[in-house]
Amino acid sequence: MLIKNEYPPGIISLFDAGQRKLLKSLYRKAAEFSINQSYTVMTALWREPSDHRYLVNTAKDLVSVCDSLNNYKSSMQKLKKLAEFDPDPGVRMNSLKILVEGFPMDDDVIRILEHGLTSHNIHKRLFTAAHFGEKGLTILRDILATGNLSAAKKIFIIKAFKHNTFLDGIDDLIKIYKKSELSRDIQKEILKAFINFSDRAPGKLDEFLFTALSRQVSAPMEYLILSCLGACGSINTIERLVVMPGADKCQWGIILLGKYK
Repeated sequence: MLIKNEYPPGIISLFDAGQRKLLKSLYRKAAEFSINQSYTVMTALWREPSDHRYLVNTAKDLVSVCDSLNNYKSSMQKLKKLAEFDPDPGVRMNSLKILVEGFPMDDDVIRILEHGLTSHNIHKRLFTAAHFGEKGLTILRDILATGNLSAAKKIFIIKAFKHNTFLDGIDDLIKIYKKSELSRDIQKEILKAFINFSDRAPGKLDEFLFTALSRQVSAPMEYLILSCLGACGSINTIERLVVMPGADKCQWGIILLGKYK
């Protein structure tokens, strides 16, 4: 079955468990099911049109699906209901993501987010914490302190610190970076995140970045560290690059100093 959806946040995203059951029923009866811009539902049938009972049953299901589309204008209320009460955790999570993207300041959305901070589902807890300001930042620190996190979850937290408006996120990222068991991929994500803080923490990362630069690092890592110095360093710090051993560092220093002149 092919479902074509041309409307953000998406008609398909608004189907509840009962409506999804109808779609599955249609899948068993139709080779193609699509929704165009005028909400017209089209289907290509698997069986011969002479099977009248089959045609009638399929038509009934199509009418039910079309009726479901009439709720699209109240998509926000429908998404809230799905985010809180749908039996499928994936649907609840997807609905919440759409709500946070489209209606981040809505009181109900904030309430649903706050409820998710205590969820037993680690994915939901991470997502809600990443979108809940200073309180969320504290929860992310607590989750990170528990250890036993996959690389993907650590990178998610790093990106959450990166986009957080609280400057404390820099100190969190430095602490993570200093852990010896950290993979190169995670270190790279942290360095990319540092660049995001350039307008909020001029000079704050200077000594840390120079210490990182003094160690044996790969060429891509060195490039990221130098990029961070260019974004976050003060002019005095960048002048230190010119006198550092290594032609690449000297060249970077000269280039960066040129931007200040």
